[in-house]
Amino acid sequence: AGVNADGQSVIVKSEQVAVTAGKKIVLTITASTAGTETGYVIYRSRLNGTNETGRLIEKYLPVDYHDTFSVQTDVNGLSPAEIITRIFSYNPAWLRALYKFRAFLVKPFGIETKTPRVKNLIVEENEREAIMRKDDSHLLFYVSVFICPEEGGRQTTEISTWVKYHNRIGRVYFFFIKPFHRVIVPRVSKRVLIKE
Repeated sequence: AGVNADGQSVIVKSEQVAVTAGKKIVLTITASTAGTETGYVIYRSRLNGTNETGRLIEKYLPVDYHDTFSVQTDVNGLSPAEIITRIFSYNPAWLRALYKFRAFLVKPFGIETKTPRVKNLIVEENEREAIMRKDDSHLLFYVSVFICPEEGGRQTTEISTWVKYHNRIGRVYFFFIKPFHRVIVPRVSKRVLIKE
């Protein structure tokens, strides 16, 4: 069989299966009779065989930075917007102290540090995802909360941060904030979502 520019031979598709979001499938790969394969490539299309994921956040791309943290829990009945509100309302003493320290450091640069009402920042939502948007002089950031239902009354909640720098100050600011962000977001998300 011929080989394409990517070094792949003819694609043999034995079956096409539609998978509901949050569900799992078992994929079995069987070598050809000749056994000459050196590897396999699995192609996964998204929504209705297109490259669309159905995620609301996609319309706000591209960005300069992105991360996602996941928390697996029992189904809790909270909407994505309620989860965003709870995450940003969680305000223990250690977090208030970090915010005060941040405000002190960025004051000379004129960066706003007051926290507005989260409900006013939610720009879009559906039953599975909510998007929060905050635009400052130095950067624009979005928070997406996406709920992936699973079997057995479980769900995975993905908390994603998407950042677009407006200028050099935004890039430098986020460089120093990023290590704290990577600790705070998963810790707060778990605290909010997992009942202890």
